[in-house]
Amino acid sequence: MLNYQLKLLEKTPKHAKEIIIETNITPTLRKSKKFHKRKYTHPQFLTVYQGYDFLENLVLVRKFIQKKYKIDIGTLETLLFLFPKNYFTHQDYFEMPKPKIFNRIKYLIDMDMICITVNGGSMKKSVFRLTTKARNVVINFYQYLSGEEKIPEGPYKTNPFYSEKPNTMGRMRMNLVSKLNKLEPSEEKKSLFT
Repeated sequence: MLNYQLKLLEKTPKHAKEIIIETNITPTLRKSKKFHKRKYTHPQFLTVYQGYDFLENLVLVRKFIQKKYKIDIGTLETLLFLFPKNYFTHQDYFEMPKPKIFNRIKYLIDMDMICITVNGGSMKKSVFRLTTKARNVVINFYQYLSGEEKIPEGPYKTNPFYSEKPNTMGRMRMNLVSKLNKLEPSEEKKSLFT
């Protein structure tokens, strides 16, 4: 197998890579974003897709951010939706489908996630923005997701996953954190760093 073909398999787990090399199946880079139907029942080539790995650690990073900032998934999704808008109105807020608890913008104001920037006399005529706390939630989320920042492996003050007596899920999370922290982020992810 040629060097560039081995490079295509760099994200492939070790055991899968060994089997692919043993069976002499050639990896090829898929440049088109269209998926095609196979004409053969036995793969002669393995198609490798690159650049679609940004969300690969979402399951771990999302849970870490939720625990670190003590927020639920609905709050995180709402902040991710509002963050790129910078400033938004009551009407903009209601464009997003959300759980019933978030139907009132006051809920996020009370959580110190949203603040009024321009007071128009009523909620419908005011302009809002995310607070520094909420912006930090979103920025940290993206930094951990891209690999720009590493999830701490230390005690609970820095890592809410840490436990003196972890259960099975806790051990799995900490093993995954340790494994991820040792990996170098892909070039696609590095291009997203600020």
